[in-house]
Order: sequence, then structure tokens, then C-alpha cells
Amino acid sequence: MKLLYVATSDRFWPFLTGQAAYMKERGFELHAASSPGPLLDVFAASQKAQAWPVPMRRGFSPLDDLRALWRLWRLIRRIRPDVVHAHTPKAGLLSALAARAARAPVVVYTLHGLVWQTRKGWRRWLLIALERLACRLAHNTLSVSESVRRRAIAFGLAPPNRILRPANGSANGIDFERFDRRRVDMQVVRRLRRRYGLPDQALVIGFVGRLVPDKGIAELESVWTRLRDGFPQSHLLLTGDTEEHNPLPAALLAKLRLDPRVHFTEWQTNMPEHYCLMDLLVLPSRREGMPYAALEAAAMGVPSAAFACDGVVDAVEHGATGLLVSSGDIEALATACTCLLRDADLRLRLGRQARERAYGLYLQRPLWQTVYHIYCEALESKCCASRLRWKRPADLAAALAALVLLAPLLGLIALAVWASLGRPIFYRQLRPGLHERLFPIFKFRTMREGEAPDSERLTRFGSWLRRTSLDELPQLFNIIRGEMSFIGPRPLLERYLPYYTPRERLRHTVRPGLTGWAQIHGRNDLEWRQRLEMDVWYVEHACFLLELRIAAISVWNVAARRGAREDPGSWMLDLDVERLGI
Repeated sequence: MKLLYVATSDRFWPFLTGQAAYMKERGFELHAASSPGPLLDVFAASQKAQAWPVPMRRGFSPLDDLRALWRLWRLIRRIRPDVVHAHTPKAGLLSALAARAARAPVVVYTLHGLVWQTRKGWRRWLLIALERLACRLAHNTLSVSESVRRRAIAFGLAPPNRILRPANGSANGIDFERFDRRRVDMQVVRRLRRRYGLPDQALVIGFVGRLVPDKGIAELESVWTRLRDGFPQSHLLLTGDTEEHNPLPAALLAKLRLDPRVHFTEWQTNMPEHYCLMDLLVLPSRREGMPYAALEAAAMGVPSAAFACDGVVDAVEHGATGLLVSSGDIEALATACTCLLRDADLRLRLGRQARERAYGLYLQRPLWQTVYHIYCEALESKCCASRLRWKRPADLAAALAALVLLAPLLGLIALAVWASLGRPIFYRQLRPGLHERLFPIFKFRTMREGEAPDSERLTRFGSWLRRTSLDELPQLFNIIRGEMSFIGPRPLLERYLPYYTPRERLRHTVRPGLTGWAQIHGRNDLEWRQRLEMDVWYVEHACFLLELRIAAISVWNVAARRGAREDPGSWMLDLDVERLGI
């Protein structure tokens, strides 16, 4: 299988180191495309990938974007990747368009943040529309943090089931062997102090990131103005580059450069040594996805003071690993920095707790495993869909024919339900179906209304309907509507969704069915683990002959009344109860 990574700039590739090699070990042939640059070549060499230079500009440039789109389409047509995984907004939109046009089987887009959060007017709504297009074109959108995922869902970028947060978030986790203060050569740190002119006893306030307005550089300058006179031994260390297409005000940049206690390092690769220079990290960002600076600083035992915007609230735990204040509140951020600068014991405690929390949440391998499973699930879904192209037309034709033939029986049952239970005649309940989308499943009512246990509300006629499976006949309407199939995993309760394993979630890559592989092997007599594994086995092996076999055995089981129970809940634990161990 071939995996193509796409990013806008070559400076993104260090953030994917290790993950690509992990995919290589599991059988993927790796390809990487971004704007040309030395880091693209370094990444390709270290991860054993094929590098493809495709010029892309971060800013808005229609003609350049069209050229990049054309080059990406030609590239995808040339290498025929099984999975296209795009990172960063510009690459996400262009590669999703190109991949769909080139008929790539699976497109994955990682949402690193929401650039429109700091825009206003028509630009904001245009960026939202473009981001929504990128997410809708992707088969799966991965969010680097839960707060960004919630914001994306709230703005309708994609349905909730298609915006996933791998593991605990971030794009690649943290390499805790590299970001470990005990492994840093202190001779290198001392040389960096001399290079930047930092006295040995200086209190260093650090900032790491692009020097652009969205990172809150103006707010940082205001905070620094409030701190510098109160702490004569303090220095500000800015690690990052400016950008031509998104520049800082010239007066602001000049003011910072003229301050002898403000030090610019430009963009750096030896970040562990730079974090060792810092006593605290300041994050005045107006928006974030998942701030790697906060995670890396935490791994190095450096506490953070930050605005509590999306992404930051996932990376920093207020009072435990750093201090958070309301977004835009410069006075509060300056006060938080003052607390940390004055109290060395507080800095030490928060830094130690920051590393412990980061180690517990952001190890790399669990995240890589989750992303790998997402690839596999998406490929399985596409493979199954191609094998079962004939199934939807066959289901529709058979359901219409069955509805005509069984209309008298349906009418008689409806009259009997109305006479014995009154209205409503049908029982409706939301169940997750294809791709975990919720739909209303229809059944004939079998129980009286009320608060009594199910066993007491179940009527004699309802019991007979359940034993004969006739209560399921209204699901013919679900089949006609395209929500169900005759054969497939039975649709279970919505509340079970959080308790499936990644493998078990494959059951939702096909339409649920009236009957399935699990139903003909014991139906309600199976344990949950067996039942769900049989559903996944069906997904992996579905074909025309298997469908015929399941249909024939199901008809025989219904006629012989095998495997059905009137009240499975009376003996079988609910899935969520079983897996929570309650």
C-alpha cells in the first residue's frame, strides 16, 4: 500500500518524524509532498520516503494555488496512493480536491487549528467555507485536540463521526527520549547562553512559535513591558521566524529588536537545549490547534503561562502544569507570569507535574497506532463498498417486492397492535448505522407505556411478535430509505458507541441489517465479544454467496424460532455496563 503525506511547507516534516517510519514498518510505501526545502529531503531520507517538491504558498494566491492543485493531481495520478494524508489548511484543501479528482481511495485531513477564528467579515466566512469543503472531501478528519474538534463540529465542518481525535490529541505526540532534560548536554546550553547574551542568573521568559499576529506577539510585547522593570534580571527569548505573507507591524518588531533584554534566535532545530534556557514559557496565542511548544516545554519540565484559547486548554492544565487566563486579558497574563517568576518552588512543582501529565497523555506510539487503525478502517470500508456495489439496488428491489407481498400481513399486525396497545403503532428509536450516522429504526410496538420493568410491560401479543420476529417487519421501510440492508450487523444502541474497540467500529462501515452473521450463530445467546467479532468478520468477508447463506439460514431460524429471546436484557448485560465493569 502507498501512503502520501502532503504539507504546505517543508518545515512541517519534523513534526511527523517517527510516525512515517512506523507506517513504513507496517507495509506502507511512503511518499511526501510539500514546498521544496532542505527539511523535505531530510525527512525523506530519515523515514525512507520518496520526496516530491510541490511549491505551495501559505498565503492566498489564486494562480499559485491552481498550479499547486494541478501538480498535486498529476502527482496522485502518477503514484496512485491508497491513502492521501494532508496536513495544514492549504495542503488540506488542495490535496483533498486533487485526491478526489484523481479517485484516491482514502483521503485523511488533519485539522491543526482553525485559522478563521481570528478573522472577521467576509474573510472569516470564506475561510470557514473552504475548511468545511476540505473536511467534507476527506473520508476522515483528524483533530489535534478535543477543544478544536468540538469547535469544528459546532461550526458544521463535518459530521461528528467523521471528525476524530486520535489518542489524546496532537499530530505526532512527544518524543520523550529527545525532550528529556537529563539527556541534554549542558555544555551546549552554556554556549547558547553566551551566544544570546543571557547572564547565568537571568530569569528567562521564553516564546516558541512563528512571529506572526495570530501568535499574540503584540500581546506578548505588552506583557513584557509590564514585567521588565519589575524584574531587572528577566530576559525575553523569542524562538521563531517572521513571515513575509503575514508580517508583524514594523514598529512592534523594531521596538522588540531595540530592547537589549529581548533576544531573537530565529528558527531552531535543537529545541531541547533552548527549553533548558527558559524558566517559563509564555503562550499569548489568539488561536491554537494543539500548541507543540507547550507540550515540548512540559516534557522538559518548563511550566507555561497562557491565554485559555482552543488547543491551549488541552495542553495546559491550570494550576497543575501552568497558569491559564482569559484570552486577551493582558493584565491577567502579566500577573500569572509575575507569580511564576517570583516563586521558584512553584515553577519547579508545575514543571515536574507538567512532564508527568505530558508523559501520561502524549506518548507517540499510542497515537501512531490509532492513526494506523484509522487508515485500515477506511481502507476496509472502501474495499467492502467496492465488493458490495450490487447490494443497494438488490436491497431496494427486494424490499419493495416484500412490502407489496406482505402488505396484508403488515395491515393485520398494525390493527392488532392498535387494538391491544393503542397508538403509536410503531416503536421508533435512534440507532447508529453506516458511518455511525443516526437513523430512526422502526418496529411494531410490543410493550405498554409506563415506568415498570420491560418484562412487566411486554404483552402476550407482543411476546408472540418477538418470538416470530414479526415485530421487525417495519424495518422494510428503513431498507427502502437506504438506512438498512437485509443482511448486515444488527444496529445496536447509540450509547454503546464509545465502548467499541477500533476493530469493532468496522461494523459501521456497512449498512446495518435485518439479520447478519452473528444472528445465524446464536443471535442473543452470544457474548458481546463474540457477537461484535462476528460482525467484523462479516464486514471483512462479505460477498454474494455469503449473503445468500445468511439469508437462507435466517429464514430457517425464524421458522424454527431458534435463538430469539423475548427479553434479552433479562439475562444479558448491556455492552456499556459490561465494559465499564459496573
